[in-house]
Amino acid sequence: MKLYNHILEGHSATLDNAILHAKHIDWQSIDKTDNYSLPYMEYKDTYNGIEIWYNYGSDIYLFTDVND
Repeated sequence: MKLYNHILEGHSATLDNAILHAKHIDWQSIDKTDNYSLPYMEYKDTYNGIEIWYNYGSDIYLFTDVND
């Protein structure tokens, strides 16, 4: 899986904020990085072809394209 170089962390790391980001960010302008089996990942939802993943080990939200 390739993850976008866009992470929600700290006080902005909420599912509501992650959904807003998935719906409204121009993802084509953001680079992607290979995910080498990052542990503690939990799938949350998909919006506009963007999957939202929560890393409960680090309390952050990550994003990927459903086509990757």
